[in-house]
Amino acid sequence: MYLPAFLFDIFCSRVAREFITGSLSSPDTYAKKYSEEVGDEYSPVSEALYVGAATEIVQFLSEIEAGEDAVYYLDCFAYNRLYFSNMNVERKMKPMFGSILDPDKEEEYKADITVKNFKAFVFNLRSDPGKKAPTGWEITEEEHLEKFKELFEKTVSVLDGL
Repeated sequence: MYLPAFLFDIFCSRVAREFITGSLSSPDTYAKKYSEEVGDEYSPVSEALYVGAATEIVQFLSEIEAGEDAVYYLDCFAYNRLYFSNMNVERKMKPMFGSILDPDKEEEYKADITVKNFKAFVFNLRSDPGKKAPTGWEITEEEHLEKFKELFEKTVSVLDGL
């Protein structure tokens, strides 16, 4: 059973965010954290997929000279991927059967699609500020992602990459 694509997008944005705000010189260790922890519940996701998407996202943020807004863009993207199934279609947070976090039957996530979605989102956000996350929104306090709270808060060190 596979990780839902929106969760993959959120985790890639978190890898990029933690890399930007962290002290390590590579996103590899941050990606390893998500690859290992998520693998307990879903089919394993290659660490390389997280690294590839996060690296391209960070490069894009550099190209548009996001500066201090980089973390803002990443947080807004994570918020929107959680609450919207498409750009303007709200996700049903409490489906009739199961949960939004239930595994998918087929692998629907791809690093290049995540990067494409992120780029489109940033350009959309710049023209429509209504897409921003609510003031004070923190993914670590998100009730719909409660089971990943420890994962989001877990710190990594250079030794974790070994």
